[in-house]
Amino acid sequence: MGEQLPLETLKRFVMTALPKIDGERRYFSRPEKVTESYEARRFLAYRQPPGPGDPVHGQVEFFEYHWSYKMTDNRLRDLLPTFRRLMLRGPRTVPYGLLVVWVIAWLVLLALAALLLWLLVRGSVDGFTLEAILLAVGSPVLVAAVVVWLLKFVSSVVTSSFVDVVRYLDTSPRSYAVRRDIREGMVDLLRGIHDRGRYTRLVVVAHSLGSYIAYDGLTALWHEMNDLHGGPLRDSGPPPHLEGLSALQKAARALADHPADITDLTPEQWAELHQYRARQFALWKSCRKQGNPWLVTDFISLGSPMYFADLLLTKNRRDFDRLVKNSELPQCPPRSGSQMVEGDDKSVGRAYAYDNRGRQVLRSGMLFAVVRWTNLYFPPERHWFGDWFGGRLRPLFGTGILDEALLGNLPGRRRPGLAHGRYFSYPDDHSEASVTTRLQRHLDLNIDAELADVVDVPEPLAATRSGAGATT
Repeated sequence: MGEQLPLETLKRFVMTALPKIDGERRYFSRPEKVTESYEARRFLAYRQPPGPGDPVHGQVEFFEYHWSYKMTDNRLRDLLPTFRRLMLRGPRTVPYGLLVVWVIAWLVLLALAALLLWLLVRGSVDGFTLEAILLAVGSPVLVAAVVVWLLKFVSSVVTSSFVDVVRYLDTSPRSYAVRRDIREGMVDLLRGIHDRGRYTRLVVVAHSLGSYIAYDGLTALWHEMNDLHGGPLRDSGPPPHLEGLSALQKAARALADHPADITDLTPEQWAELHQYRARQFALWKSCRKQGNPWLVTDFISLGSPMYFADLLLTKNRRDFDRLVKNSELPQCPPRSGSQMVEGDDKSVGRAYAYDNRGRQVLRSGMLFAVVRWTNLYFPPERHWFGDWFGGRLRPLFGTGILDEALLGNLPGRRRPGLAHGRYFSYPDDHSEASVTTRLQRHLDLNIDAELADVVDVPEPLAATRSGAGATT
């Protein structure tokens, strides 16, 4: 969020994500031909080391989706509905990382209310303007001007950053066009990378508000690709079985018994979670082998405010759960594909696929049957030290998410609030608990051998899309 410059975040990310070879990162800057942007670049890292054997990393290309220039005409009052929703609630329902900020905000509001009441009793204020109130309490003109300037500066910072989040998630007509434009740009980038035909695997990494945008883009593109395959087309007879589907559904049902709100998993629960993630990757490979073009294997979110999405996307948890039940918010693991809008809630791990004219294919809500979701965050300690806007996603988006609290990178990751912008600030810290170590581990840039069997796969047939006419 905020007024980011093109490539500003991408350069920092590449420094964090790409391992060094003999003390340096070996990559090139090349023109980016997917989004048709004059300012975008593509960073290319060849296989290192070259030649046979296990690589430190395979050939990797880095792209950036730059969207902030589309978020214009922000106003401070755009923040008011969400601010009011966050303030008018009990302390037990306030997001963990925002509790101290919530208390401070209430103290400031109560102090201002007491000040206004005192001024009214004294009769010393002529109007309820900021300048009039400052002068009424005895501030000199110069001090009043400085305070006014500071408040306008803070207003500008809030408008250019936090309002981005609120407006992107806002469903009012004023924000509809910009939200649609941003989502469309994300889908176009992902679709363009798929259409290039030169890539074997795609990993989507998103920070802050970008996690919402990436989530929406992945969901939209999956709806375009989930039922494509390489044939054959049939009018009758059972479809070929999608290898690995039964094992994944069984693993998903095991995760359904995990408490979503616990912080520490038992060793058995950790084993079941990692087994599910292994099944996701295996099922992705099966889909590719039968001609599905989907390349995304991993979604990695960092410092994601999705941990209080029930307050940002909706008014309360009940409305959020209704969207989940209606399959408008894909979960990890996916919910049952036989879930109706009304009626009893169905469990996860059932009816993930259907017969699409000759192939067993995954349904439209099954994005996270093949995409592993990893969430990294600097944990807020004592409701104050750390990232206020990042947290655990399992309670809202499913027990198949791997939440990892980053406990290294001291003292920077404990900076109150400011830690939110420091996830790509430690490229040379390779300690076990560092964000650099954890990110590189989950990116899996050295798995060339595991991808060898999905390099040569059949091309999907357009006629296999649901609703397409039969071919002769």
